[in-house]
Amino acid sequence: DTDYNGTPDQWHDYKPDGTRPLIRLDTSGNGRADEWRHFQDDRLSMVKRDQNADGTVDEIVHYDPKGNMTQVLRDFDAPDQPRTRLLYEAGQLVRGEFDTNRDAKTDQWHIYDAKGNLLRAMYDQNRDGRQDQWEYFKPGQAKPYRVERDTSGNGKADAIWEQPGPKR
Repeated sequence: DTDYNGTPDQWHDYKPDGTRPLIRLDTSGNGRADEWRHFQDDRLSMVKRDQNADGTVDEIVHYDPKGNMTQVLRDFDAPDQPRTRLLYEAGQLVRGEFDTNRDAKTDQWHIYDAKGNLLRAMYDQNRDGRQDQWEYFKPGQAKPYRVERDTSGNGKADAIWEQPGPKR
């Protein structure tokens, strides 16, 4: 009972050898576990969360042995089908993969710099499984400075828009 209200909000599971593979938490105060912290060799390896109290996992966060996030999976349409996958290296976000149309296939990819700024976004607009639009961003800018589009289906940009430079 970490908030001292008289109701348990944390449960620790132990193996016979004394290792703790799992901590279950009630973070919403409804009396049911909504966060599961998994441990391997006494180190946090994965956290699962039910963020909307519907009884199903909405987010899974994976950690490396140093405690850095390696992957975040969100918005599950089915148990093994996240609509959002965020990939990390040394704890820094480097790539995002998204299924925006709920067909269980990635149709949007994001590449980030070391500070987490979006640098490039790629899209599969026609649902053929291949990228056909590319957007390029300056660090910290919300709008792209360049957009390339493959309108012929050959995998190469044939329509290009670039933000005009300053007028002289």
